[in-house]
Formats: sequence, structure tokens, C-alpha cells
Amino acid sequence: HLFIFGGGDFMNVFNDCHIYSLRKCHWQRLRASGDLPEPRINPGICAISGTDGSTEAVLLFGGCTKGGLVSRRKVYGDVCILVLSSREWKHVYPACPKGKPTPRFGHSLSVLPGSSSGDGRYLVIGGKDEKGCALGDSWILINHAGTWRWSELRCDPRLAPSAGHSVVCASGRKKGGICATMVLVGGDRGKEDPDDDGGGEQEQDGGCYELNRLRCVEVNEPDSDDDEE
Repeated sequence: HLFIFGGGDFMNVFNDCHIYSLRKCHWQRLRASGDLPEPRINPGICAISGTDGSTEAVLLFGGCTKGGLVSRRKVYGDVCILVLSSREWKHVYPACPKGKPTPRFGHSLSVLPGSSSGDGRYLVIGGKDEKGCALGDSWILINHAGTWRWSELRCDPRLAPSAGHSVVCASGRKKGGICATMVLVGGDRGKEDPDDDGGGEQEQDGGCYELNRLRCVEVNEPDSDDDEE
């Protein structure tokens, strides 16, 4: 399935959710209840799978209100989950023992392989902050038996600030941290003009970068010398 949340047109911003069945080639609007996220554009969104590989929920982080002057735009840093069986939204409040990511939009939110609904890790990279500046930090959102927490990542090689990119992770966790082969596609690295209404030019990066065996280690966890290479 494919999922779409929110977005906007020339006049409005939405907080509805639509699902597309690849098997039936059919769109369906999900009539959800609960603690709905506020209307927004450019959030990070990904699927949460069960142990059998089926999609159990949708995870959402961040986003912003639509367009207008940068100084009037609201940027979000909340974490929300849509449980598909009950079609109910809920907010989660991860612990932040070593800090948490700043509110952002245009970032990527990717599932690390091996994640499931009871034991998951979700990778956040880049985006733009409230001033429209591209970010180069990386975070991992960890779910262990329903307990969520944020942890900042240290990446080698260091990632350049970027927003509007797409990320795919192609390997899983190893002892002492996370090793992943990651493909980062596109994005822009410019800074928005505070007086711009969204129509200004941005520095574009249309390349495709393959970061073989990207080494990411949680800042609050020690390195291990016996990791697999």
C-alpha cells in the first residue's frame, strides 16, 4: 500500500489520510478518529510493520503549515501514530535523555530493516528548521515494547545539510550501532529568504548518492571495536 497524509492546495492545508492499494489500483480515504495531527505539509511519514510483515500503523513526524512568509509559518516537531486496525490517531511522547530533533519539515523518515511494531528503529535525516535553513543532523526514533525515545546519531561520513530528499536504507543493525547502505536522492541545500513567499529559487541538488556501509552510532552508546566490517 501507499499512504498520503495532509498536503495542501492554493487555499487550504489538510490532515486527512488516503491509502492506495497496489493490488486493486484503488484509492481510499481513511476516516480516522482520535488525536488527529494538525493540518500540515512536508511531514516525514513511514509504515510500521508487524512481525509478519504486514503494515500495522503509520508513523508521522514533523511538517509545517503551508507557504506564506517564513516568519509566519508554524513548524512541528510532534510524533503521531495512526493504528490501521482501529483507524485511530494518537500522539506519542518519546523520552529525550540526550536531546531531541528540532521541529522541521522536508526531512526524510525511513524504516531501518528488521524493525517491527514492538521493536522498531526509524531514521530521521535533515530537513529545514523554522528559519528555513537546511539541517544536516541525523536522529533515530526507537520503539522498544511500546517505550519510545530519541537518540542523536553520529554519521561517518558526515552528511551535508539537505531537505526535500528521499532516503532508502538497505541493511540492518549490528553490534555496537547501526550499519546501513543508504541511498540519498535529490533535495536542496539552500536557505530561504525570511521575506520570501515561497517562490524564490533554491540551490538544488539533483544527484544520487550511495553511501556504502554508512556508519551510524548512537551518541549515547559507546563504540565497539569488534563490529563486523
